[in-house]
Amino acid sequence: MGRAFILQAASKWEEAASVFEEVSSLLPDDMDVGLRAREECAWCRCQLGLFEECLTELQLVLDSLNDFGGEELNHDRARCLWRIGKCYLEIGGMFLFNRLNLRLHIQLYRFEH
Repeated sequence: MGRAFILQAASKWEEAASVFEEVSSLLPDDMDVGLRAREECAWCRCQLGLFEECLTELQLVLDSLNDFGGEELNHDRARCLWRIGKCYLEIGGMFLFNRLNLRLHIQLYRFEH
């Protein structure tokens, strides 16, 4: 994963996505490294303009994070939600962002109650 993060930091999105995808395929059931690699792969693809594909994958990652509950994953959920928001902004601007904002408030309400 280290190599993929270095490629990502250098904005070598295609190469980074490829390495993250390889890690994810090697560890598909790993809820730590495998899931993070899946998220990072989607984010790299977002940087390449594949917003709708990326959005779908990020939503699946978020669903997995939510399935496992626990406050220790809140940072991961927040990062994933932020990335989903960025995808919505790229796809359709403020109208879709307002829909995401509503979803975010609903999810935050669930965490608090």
